[in-house]
Amino acid sequence: MKRFNLLPGESLNGAVGRYHALALSPAFSSTANQLGLNNQVISPLRFLHGDDVKLDEIFHTSENEKCRYTNSLNQYLSPFLNINEQQYLNTSSGGSHLRISGVSNLNVRHWRWCIDCVEQDEAKYGIEYYHHQHQLPGVYHCYRHGIGLSGHCIQCGFHANKIQDLVLPPMNNACPNCAAWMPGYDGYFSKTMAGIENTSIWLSMNENALSLEILSDLLCKKIGLKKSELGTLSSNRLISSWHKSLANEFDNNALLSYFNNAKPYFGGVSSPLIRKARLRLSSGDPLIPLVHMIALQHQGIDLATVASSLNLETVG
Repeated sequence: MKRFNLLPGESLNGAVGRYHALALSPAFSSTANQLGLNNQVISPLRFLHGDDVKLDEIFHTSENEKCRYTNSLNQYLSPFLNINEQQYLNTSSGGSHLRISGVSNLNVRHWRWCIDCVEQDEAKYGIEYYHHQHQLPGVYHCYRHGIGLSGHCIQCGFHANKIQDLVLPPMNNACPNCAAWMPGYDGYFSKTMAGIENTSIWLSMNENALSLEILSDLLCKKIGLKKSELGTLSSNRLISSWHKSLANEFDNNALLSYFNNAKPYFGGVSSPLIRKARLRLSSGDPLIPLVHMIALQHQGIDLATVASSLNLETVG
């Protein structure tokens, strides 16, 4: 099969939609079969999927052949995996056997785009396409233009959960269902959310030496937990107290914006995801990065600063 070049910042999975549009296949299933995909349900939040390996072999950029890492959610996910899981991430299997918890609990799970990017991409490349940074959980604005991302019709409720629902962002930003203008996000957005958004975009664009072992150790140290004492009555009380403080002190409206399972919790708001032991340990099913970032931000841990110190130590 002829190589298919990814465009700058293009989502590896989103590129299947552009491939389908250019191939002029009569049905999306025909395109999926041509590409040899095992799963035709391609969501913007598809982590560590085995089909990424096949797409990596077909789609590439002239500068980077490792597009299943840089043009997907994998580089963004990597710091929140333990060392063994990171090794899986870089194997030929693509780590497809790892289950990422929490995806179904996100309020935003549809394909999104920036109307300015759509216009500029069409002018420069002759076609609009999905950017992988626009699909990051907890990101509501374009990393290039700063405007709210589109993808949900406020008139009829249309949104594309899978790529075949809308293979390309619409050039005129019109809803494919009712033709209404699909505005960019203008809902609740706080300074706390802006910090997480900036960190998410930074992680997606930069390779670093972070790992779950490093981050869980930092979090435990900030909380005052000793890993050797985990499971004791005193440590369980400390963890419970920390869960309550996060529920009361973290931006409650942000949690309600992020998660469909965020509920009242001891006078504040919390999600069961935030109370997962994975945050403090380097074992158990991997969690979506957004959960880790909430816990780390609550404790004043800046990932870019930590990563910079680690990379400097590595170079030294």
